[in-house]
Amino acid sequence: MNYRISIRRSAERDVANAQEWYEQQQVGLSHSFHEEFVSTVGILSRTPLIYPVLYRNVRRAVLHRFPYLIWYCVEDDLVTIIAWKRKSAKITATAKKYFSVVSKHTPFPDILAKRHATNATVQLPIVEF
Repeated sequence: MNYRISIRRSAERDVANAQEWYEQQQVGLSHSFHEEFVSTVGILSRTPLIYPVLYRNVRRAVLHRFPYLIWYCVEDDLVTIIAWKRKSAKITATAKKYFSVVSKHTPFPDILAKRHATNATVQLPIVEF
């Protein structure tokens, strides 16, 4: 079974900013970064449940070559990427801050809408990898 992927606009902006930063560090590095992102999203589209639930229904996937984490939720056949952040000591506290008031029955937190002007998501087609 393939899962549909939905990426919040704020997470999409984070990825774009990271790509720009890597390209400034070394020409062509953003391409490697993008390939790893696409590969990890491909894994999520096939087997999102392989990563453990860390807080309520929020899971975290780890990129291996680059220091980034993908925070996401799974509901039925939809994977919603809610955040894309650099690994840091503060990320767990940040996750608890965002997700602590979310009911166990809420598919993903609408709290992010308060922090970001737009909380719209982008529906991506199912991609075969």
